[in-house]
Amino acid sequence: MRVVCVTQPQHPGLPRSRVVRSAVLAPAFTLLATAPHRALAVPPAQPNPGQVRLATGAACTLAVSIWPQFTYNALGGGGNATVTAGREPGRQYLEFDVASVEIPDLSFATAKVLGLPLPPPLRIAIQPLSLQGWIDRTSGAAELEFHAKFCFTASSLYKAAPLLVATRLTTSKVQGARLQGEGVPFQGECCRGRLVGISELQPTGDRLLDSFLMLPSQCIAELDAQLSFG
Repeated sequence: MRVVCVTQPQHPGLPRSRVVRSAVLAPAFTLLATAPHRALAVPPAQPNPGQVRLATGAACTLAVSIWPQFTYNALGGGGNATVTAGREPGRQYLEFDVASVEIPDLSFATAKVLGLPLPPPLRIAIQPLSLQGWIDRTSGAAELEFHAKFCFTASSLYKAAPLLVATRLTTSKVQGARLQGEGVPFQGECCRGRLVGISELQPTGDRLLDSFLMLPSQCIAELDAQLSFG
């Protein structure tokens, strides 16, 4: 009988244990190298959101119930929003930072009724709660959902319960039971338009204010506005 001895090939300068491991792992490396490559699933990059600034102008109006219409100078008001693309071509969604939204009070300096300034003791402060919506950059049409508190005061003598207002400001036509209006799409290089919205007002629980405004009732607001995209 002849005995044949098989020995691992020796590699100069390498320990025997390393040579054995190399011999065992070499086929695995060869298999990986010759296997077809598969592309890694990389999530698509999200577009950076844009910014827009809404600025209110001087030619605004407000009407409540059967009372005469206020003319209202809201110059200096507005807020900042984040812009994201919508599914519809040309449509963008606007999410306003409510902390940045400022609306001037209706007061002796900013509001008139029947051509006369609002009497000095009276003031209506508007506290925004939320503002969001969309704009179609092709047609200029827009809709914004607006929620706010209207706070009526007469100097330090009277402070009414807040009046909650929720409305959809739009550049199209609106029609209520007694009130109606029509907006204007945002157009031109200055991107100016007119937003109009009707709100159903519910009693506040403040008897004096509820009686004065004849609540429940409606109010309508028309805002001269401009959008500046960043």
